[in-house]
Amino acid sequence: YYGQLPLYKEVTQQLAQYWQKWVNFTDVAMETVKRSACYSVVIPNTNLKLVSFNANYGYDVNFYSYLNDINVDYFLLLDWLVLEVDIAEKAGQKVLIIAHVPPGDTSTQPSYGEFYLNLTKRYGSTIVGHLTGHTHNDEFELVQDEYGVYGVVMVAPSVTPYTNNNPAFRIYTMDLITGTLLGYHQYFLNLTKANEMAALKQVPSFELSYTTALEYGLEDLTPHSYAALIERFEKYEDLISTYNYNKHSKSHEADKNCDMTCQRNILCAVQNIISSNILACEAV
Repeated sequence: YYGQLPLYKEVTQQLAQYWQKWVNFTDVAMETVKRSACYSVVIPNTNLKLVSFNANYGYDVNFYSYLNDINVDYFLLLDWLVLEVDIAEKAGQKVLIIAHVPPGDTSTQPSYGEFYLNLTKRYGSTIVGHLTGHTHNDEFELVQDEYGVYGVVMVAPSVTPYTNNNPAFRIYTMDLITGTLLGYHQYFLNLTKANEMAALKQVPSFELSYTTALEYGLEDLTPHSYAALIERFEKYEDLISTYNYNKHSKSHEADKNCDMTCQRNILCAVQNIISSNILACEAV
């Protein structure tokens, strides 16, 4: 629907020109960007394919998403993503998917999470990572059902303090031979300290918040490592409270004390990627 609107076409064509400065698009990829603001590219000198997916199609606040069941563009987009991953699998490549909106956010359509579950269930051995943002929080979502664990969606916090969080960013470490994400270093800017330094005409800087290896004991960022982390969440209140404090980039001291409701909501969120399932879990 909105894909046919003149303003949308104008925006995506401008995006294609801007992105071309950083990504050497083929003619086919350029047309994909212009049509749906998606693209894929094989990282030079690696066996890794980066697939950028326009997740606004699954976003609840995008009111056009309510028309997805009869939206040809939407199904073409989903088919494109499946095809890109399938081509990579047949070529023996690994895939890293990046998108703005994570499927497990409660502001998404349940059909988006269902599609993502099915995609990851089928291509879990090919897709090595799902990197998203949108929530402004430091989170993760395990892609699983009653039959197994297939992937993990990582949600990075934002550099803007829009949601009253400290600005933050992270740097991932990856084994480029196997495509395995090994961990990340999370950095944040303490706004309270920054304001105090600014008053003294000093320049604030980002500082290391934590590493996944030291903070959570993660050997890597594979789905099974995160599944084991969830088991530790269920056993150790201090660990899930640490996660809650990190979730908002160490912005609120009260987050260090995660009560029973807080723990339940976290466990609901990290174990589901279908929004309706999260809401039902939180209502119990």
